[in-house]
Amino acid sequence: MKRLLLSALMLLPLALGAQNHHFVIKDTAVHVVDTYLRMLNFEALPEDSTLYLETTITSPGSADTFLMRRWHARPQMFRVEVWKKDKLTYGICSNGNDRYRQYIPKADYWEEFSPDKFWEEFDGYDFRGPLYDWRNNASELHWNGTTDYNGHPLQVVKVLRPDSYDRFYMFDPSNNLLTLIIEQPTIYGDSARISPSHIEWKVFHEYQPLGECLIPSLESFLRGTTLTILATKPRFLPRNTLIFNRDK
Repeated sequence: MKRLLLSALMLLPLALGAQNHHFVIKDTAVHVVDTYLRMLNFEALPEDSTLYLETTITSPGSADTFLMRRWHARPQMFRVEVWKKDKLTYGICSNGNDRYRQYIPKADYWEEFSPDKFWEEFDGYDFRGPLYDWRNNASELHWNGTTDYNGHPLQVVKVLRPDSYDRFYMFDPSNNLLTLIIEQPTIYGDSARISPSHIEWKVFHEYQPLGECLIPSLESFLRGTTLTILATKPRFLPRNTLIFNRDK
């Protein structure tokens, strides 16, 4: 793990340097991203099951451990809970139709949530990743060339969104999978205020097959000076939509 994290840090200047090529070959960027999404193959999630993901969240040097629990049933039902020991600290839920709820920890209460606010909030917890719905969230894909790391090429796609920091996505052409995301405190190249949610980089270390899909199973990211590691165990459960239509 330590070696992988050091490798990620060494890749930062390479990815940022790739932007100096000023390649803007849209078709190539779209091809790389769409190939990656086909590898994940989330469209193959079975309709007769509920996908359940249990993620342990830790930070080296901290005694705190969080447990993130996520449920998904097709077509658009999602529930996210984050627990610290036996205390629920965060929660959002939608049945994909007429129920959008958020958990208020101080009041220990679930309240109504607007659909727009739900999807904005859910973006950071979506197991499918930030590129899954790129065609519908006003993302622009720009081909930024190939950078070399110890003789190994990595493909770089720059992604611009009006509601998000500029990001560099780096893909391993040997397996077409996303390896690294670098987030800059800019929006369309203009300096932006660094928010508490700004992530310097995120590394995808491992993917786990589940049915016909691939699920990121080991990830790490750096926010400020804090390194966070996420280890995910996915599995299928019998389809039960009650979890998306109740508070507890």
